[in-house]
Amino acid sequence: MGKKITLTFILLAFVFMWYLSNYNFITGLAVEDIFEELEKDDLGDFELNGEVVVEDQNTENQQEEQTGDKTLAEKSTVQPTQQIPSDVIAHESGGFCGDSIRQLGEDCSNCPADIKCSKNAYCDIGVCIPKKSSFNLLLIILIAVFSLGIIFSGFIIVKKKFEKKPAKEQKVIAEEPRKEQRKEIVTNYDELEKYIENALKSGYEKTEVRNLLIQSGWKQDDVDFVLRKFNQKQF
Repeated sequence: MGKKITLTFILLAFVFMWYLSNYNFITGLAVEDIFEELEKDDLGDFELNGEVVVEDQNTENQQEEQTGDKTLAEKSTVQPTQQIPSDVIAHESGGFCGDSIRQLGEDCSNCPADIKCSKNAYCDIGVCIPKKSSFNLLLIILIAVFSLGIIFSGFIIVKKKFEKKPAKEQKVIAEEPRKEQRKEIVTNYDELEKYIENALKSGYEKTEVRNLLIQSGWKQDDVDFVLRKFNQKQF
């Protein structure tokens, strides 16, 4: 289970890294398309406004030629739809900053009233630049999630390994007493016990008795097994 979790997180990490490597390219294409559409729309509006101005001027010229009245000509001259305030810059086409019409020379820096950037962009030296999204925060969160997932899966794998080892040790410890019980049943130690008992009563030390028995041909394991019985009896 732990290996499957680890592999899943690794695959997700590869997909995420691929997205990161292509993020700038994908967002760059989208932003370029948006700006191209905005430029086309703005240019079309300006040309349309220009045609309207030209038509109005031709009409006024015809009226001036027909009437010849200077007073009428002055009144019929094209004037801005709004009165130009004294504290704003007027353009040659007749518009001014604040008339809600995009004119030549206006940008988001010198005329923010007419040229406004969208909520997802900010003005920098007359150019609307898309704002950076919360990409860095998202990256940090995803990295943290992947790291925690890998640590958690590793913890599960290590925990399972440690759970198996004590079970094996318990089996080994449980088998040792069984071996001693079988040995006690199969082998007859009466003669050896009597010899050790008499030697200890005679004043010999246990180490001396042990060495003498091994030298006389008894197996070391058998001697130690019988001596352990005497230690339990506290002879």
